[in-house]
Amino acid sequence: MAAAPTPVSYGETHAPVSYGETPAPASYGGTPAPEPYVGETPARSGGKGKKILLICLAALLLAGAVVGVLFLTGVLGGNKDYDRAMEPYKSGQFEEAATVFDQLGDYKDSAEMANSCRYQQAKNAYSQENYDQALQLFQGLGSYKDSTDWVEKCQDKLFNPVGTYLLTGLKIDGEDYSDYISLVGYENYTIIFNAAGTGSLAGGGSNIRFTWDRNVIDDGSDQIPYTYENDTIRFETEGVEMTFTRGTAPVSTPSPSPSTSPSTGNAAPGGTYWLSGLKIDGEDYSGYLAQLGYDKYSIVFNSDGSGTLNTDDGNVKFTWDASVIDDGTDRIPYTCIGNSVSFETEGVEMTFTREVNGPEGRYTGSYANGEVFSVVTFSSDGTFIEEFEGEHWYGTWVMEGNDITCTYDDGSHDYYVWNPSDDTLDWKGEGRVTYRK
Repeated sequence: MAAAPTPVSYGETHAPVSYGETPAPASYGGTPAPEPYVGETPARSGGKGKKILLICLAALLLAGAVVGVLFLTGVLGGNKDYDRAMEPYKSGQFEEAATVFDQLGDYKDSAEMANSCRYQQAKNAYSQENYDQALQLFQGLGSYKDSTDWVEKCQDKLFNPVGTYLLTGLKIDGEDYSDYISLVGYENYTIIFNAAGTGSLAGGGSNIRFTWDRNVIDDGSDQIPYTYENDTIRFETEGVEMTFTRGTAPVSTPSPSPSTSPSTGNAAPGGTYWLSGLKIDGEDYSGYLAQLGYDKYSIVFNSDGSGTLNTDDGNVKFTWDASVIDDGTDRIPYTCIGNSVSFETEGVEMTFTREVNGPEGRYTGSYANGEVFSVVTFSSDGTFIEEFEGEHWYGTWVMEGNDITCTYDDGSHDYYVWNPSDDTLDWKGEGRVTYRK
């Protein structure tokens, strides 16, 4: 834009410029006519024009800068980018949407929307069992909504192995036997991690008690590193690598509780039991079972982890593990000591006693040459005492079929086969030893 022309200065009144020679009018009365004035055209003011030009240019530059800032801050043009971010948000593409919302800075609620995107992304990762990614995202959200609660859930999944696991993978000396677990006799191997930091490895007729922390199993003689990820436990010992997967598999021979002699504990409850004790709301009715119609109540624990409670009102099916009976609606803790199973539900406490057609009594074992090996006394309460070279060992015993598993207080085991025809025991250790009453 050109500067506007500077107006002519009217400080002095000038006569009109004369263009050509106009004859002076005749003089009447002797007064001479004024001389014609020949002047110059007034000059325009050049200095003031330049100043106005500079002011206008500066204003235009300032306006352009303001518009640029508005675009950068999203005041102008932000709606378009905000809408662009909402498209992937609505379609569940939260990571992409969060990136665009981050670029919008403080425009509208972009910061809140970015957090919402990452929150939804973290929950999706958790539902897909990608707990590492979920934990990282929830931790990055700080106190947003209930992110701190989700952090604890992720950490439980990643670092807390409490539960019962069934053997699903097996390698022996590097060779994979996972498809042949049942063929090699490992199908009932189960490992339990208790919340108190204790646990047990059961299977193959043996039980190993241990303590655990975040990455080590300690059975009292060895400390075995293990890994826990996505409900899977893995460890290796003496060339055998085992993989256990969390589940509700039955424990065929759960570990007894630590005890002093004589031994007590949570022994394996396989077998049939008859009701022998009854308390209702704390009052003992054990002496009146027949009168109350409770004398025919029985409970059966099958070796496959199933069971039945038989009553005069019908039968209740359930599954069981080392410490809980689950009938599909309730999980009822139980205690098994020797040949006795006890539990309480809805104010009724029941005690059942195992049907035992087995080796209660005192047995003396000897080699084929007659040399005495040891003496074992089996009690009907499921405990035993072994005498050997003047020393005594205590433990609990369990019989499934004719197979007897003895668990000593130190966690070690011994195995026998009962022969009901002649009431003898065959020891399944090294050397041939027969026990006779």
